[in-house]
Amino acid sequence: MVDFGGRQQFREQGFTLIEILIVVLFIGLISGVIALTLGDKKSESAPRTEAQLLMQTMGFAAEYAVLNGELMALFIFQRDAENTLGPQWCYRWKRQRDNLWDALPDDALPEHCMAEGVQWDLSIEGKPYSYDPSLEHQPPILLFSPSGETTAAEMAIFEQGATVEAQHIDLDLMGNSHWRNEDEATKDGASKEGMSKTP
Repeated sequence: MVDFGGRQQFREQGFTLIEILIVVLFIGLISGVIALTLGDKKSESAPRTEAQLLMQTMGFAAEYAVLNGELMALFIFQRDAENTLGPQWCYRWKRQRDNLWDALPDDALPEHCMAEGVQWDLSIEGKPYSYDPSLEHQPPILLFSPSGETTAAEMAIFEQGATVEAQHIDLDLMGNSHWRNEDEATKDGASKEGMSKTP
């Protein structure tokens, strides 16, 4: 409470819409990961878990770009894995400020490394992506603009030599993302439900 010449005024403090949205999306991200760890055997597959997390982070990045008017980008890199022969795929998100790629706050989209043994095949704008470990600074792979547009891409997340189904994700230029495995499962479930209701 502040006294201005005998008049009392109360300072109202609260959260902005962007802060609330970031918190809600972050909670959704965490709850999605928790739900996957507590789910059935299908949910426990590493490629499916990684696809779920990637879909959530891409959705967060797209909304962050629109709400903040900033270009968002996905950068990927590889690390040596401890228990497997192949490298471990990792990614981080950055925003563009003053024509430079700037790291996001730690509580927004933290850097993430996929489970060891999980492979990631990408096709960017119709061309197969090839990671170049000799580059000191990796270029951005996906861009999410404030207008809602994004880089067209197709990707497959799978485990080398495993019998677990590969997960396929598509992005179009209008910013629409499709998790093909989940779309097909939803269609199959709907058609089976329709058949069971048919007399």
